[in-house]
Amino acid sequence: MWEKGNIYDFSKPWISHQSIQHWDTALTTEWLDKVGKPAVLDEISYEGDLGRRWGNIPGQELVRRFWECATRGGYPGHGESYVNNGDRAWLSRGGTLY
Repeated sequence: MWEKGNIYDFSKPWISHQSIQHWDTALTTEWLDKVGKPAVLDEISYEGDLGRRWGNIPGQELVRRFWECATRGGYPGHGESYVNNGDRAWLSRGGTLY
């Protein structure tokens, strides 16, 4: 994941909302104040057991991030990434979730 840096210029008139992939939901207020358009945080990390930082937060932390984003006025996304019998992650492709 990248640190806070340059984000696309969502202030362009033909853009209806901000689509942001970032784990720090505390920045939701800043993004809303800067642009004045709805902020969709579509990757606040994934609940799961993946060996990567973006895919291994506990459910309680995902819920905390979800509520922080929502109470700041944003629209958070949700996802899971669990290893499926050691061969591949259960992530958007689906499969059997044990």
